[in-house]
Amino acid sequence: MRFQDLASTALALAPLVSAHGVILSAVGDASSTAGTALGVLDWVSRTDAKPYSGQLDTTVFAKPTRSQTTCKKCPIENSYNWKCKACRKPCAKKRSAIFDKRDPATTPAKKTAAKWCGKYIPNCKKCPNYDYNCDPCRTHYPSGCGRTVYTDPTSKLYTMDPGAKAGKKCCNMKNAFYTQSSLNVPAWMAQVVSQNKIPQVSCGGWLDLTVFQLNSDGGGPYTCILDQGGTGNSFSPLPMKILQNVPGVGGINKYTLTRFQLLVQIPTSVSCTGTYGTAKSVCMMRCNNAAPNGPFGGCIPFQVANKTPPTVQPTIIQPPPEPTSVNYTLATEGEPPSPSQQVILTGTDGPPSEDETDPVPPGDDTVGTGSDTDYDGY
Repeated sequence: MRFQDLASTALALAPLVSAHGVILSAVGDASSTAGTALGVLDWVSRTDAKPYSGQLDTTVFAKPTRSQTTCKKCPIENSYNWKCKACRKPCAKKRSAIFDKRDPATTPAKKTAAKWCGKYIPNCKKCPNYDYNCDPCRTHYPSGCGRTVYTDPTSKLYTMDPGAKAGKKCCNMKNAFYTQSSLNVPAWMAQVVSQNKIPQVSCGGWLDLTVFQLNSDGGGPYTCILDQGGTGNSFSPLPMKILQNVPGVGGINKYTLTRFQLLVQIPTSVSCTGTYGTAKSVCMMRCNNAAPNGPFGGCIPFQVANKTPPTVQPTIIQPPPEPTSVNYTLATEGEPPSPSQQVILTGTDGPPSEDETDPVPPGDDTVGTGSDTDYDGY
């Protein structure tokens, strides 16, 4: 089966998470104090990209936290899913060697559903692809510090959505509360201050971040914006200067389980005014990519420790060579690939040839009628 086949199958699966890149470390030029993005949990696995382990604590700046394939409000122009039930090709009919002596006037023909042999109609356009991340389907956050899949309803670190408070499950999650909260910035900041994990920078210095990309839509480029009040609610729309970025196009590349440097220049005129307990002169920086299933990234607090720019230059760490082949299952694990992600990963978005077949699932060997209810993604 081609990558294209896998992509179309994945488009039909309900997404399990939307956490595909996490900011694990943040170190400023003025001290060795290391922090992380708000919401990062030290017990989460960094050895896999599975929905209920490696993807739990990456921040996404949209609601619902993960895109939902049930939202079909935005069909994509001239884009079709040829592997749907309505596009199944009937089996070739075989002539019977025995003459049928049945009298049609007295013996009505038995009505049977047309059988499917695993082939599809070439260039079938009965099942459009949908943009599950369009504005009618998801609300994107221009401010705030986002959401994570992981939620603890007993913790002040998470502000629960109204539906979650009633115990209502969302988004096919196993846990009734997962995906149903936003990060409580004051509570996270109280924890960060108590642990002395606020990075320190100089005016005109830099913040050196480590982005851990789990799968393909945790890629770059990333953009970073600044809230000099430190609340995470008043980000300037002007992007900060990036000295070293994560590779990618539109938030997508071919890497999986890879660490990248994201090096951000601190403006010389920065004036941080946030206060959290004993921590003064606090700014909040938000970095995220533009992945359709995201955006993914995080909020990173830092303090200005020096008004004078540093006299040394930062160390630039080049990314490893991009893989020539793709582990498609890992690259898209837990969430259907967007059309742009599919093209980058597979190099194609076209229909299969007439000879390509899929195994016929047991009990699912009939041809569809062409109605929307027959759209099952096979």
